[in-house]
Amino acid sequence: MRPREQGLALVLVAALVAVGFYYGVYRPRSEEARRLEAELERLNAERQRLEAIVASRPQVEQQLAQAAARLQELETKLPSARDIPVLLVQLEEAVRRSRARLTLVRPGPLQAPTPAPTPQPGASPPAQRPEQPQYQTFNVELGAEGDYAALVDFLQRLQNFPRLMVLSDLRVTPVPEQGRPPGSRLALTVRATTYVLPQGGETSR
Repeated sequence: MRPREQGLALVLVAALVAVGFYYGVYRPRSEEARRLEAELERLNAERQRLEAIVASRPQVEQQLAQAAARLQELETKLPSARDIPVLLVQLEEAVRRSRARLTLVRPGPLQAPTPAPTPQPGASPPAQRPEQPQYQTFNVELGAEGDYAALVDFLQRLQNFPRLMVLSDLRVTPVPEQGRPPGSRLALTVRATTYVLPQGGETSR
């Protein structure tokens, strides 16, 4: 073999060795290094997320404790089913002290809590949650007549009632009277809703 041919053969062998090294060793290891680097970044991000959760745990526990205390405070304002007659008496006495004339006290039935929706067939079951009392609702329709200031006093007494009352369906209509300008006397109806503790979920007062 001539020297020139030997040189070309050596160059070809060197090129083949370089290509084989690149595809057989360098490229797989580079891809593995990039994969490991990406995995390391993911693990570092997960570690930082877990560290943030651990750091915020005291704050979350404090918020949960505050929410539990607030819930207990609100439950002390909820009547039980056996307290409803006393509640009606207290409510009537409170609104009778207002400057308006009480015209209506109509209690409604005690309504059971809305049942939880039934999961669709094939759907995954809902996550288990701590058992909580299902509050019943109790509505009282109230009516009063008087001037604007008297009706404002009437509503303020409802809002300041010691039991938790949610007011809705507020309606005001003028009452025509001879010798008085239109709108000087008003009639008001409002629905007051309270949540009743179930017998098995009563809290100590």
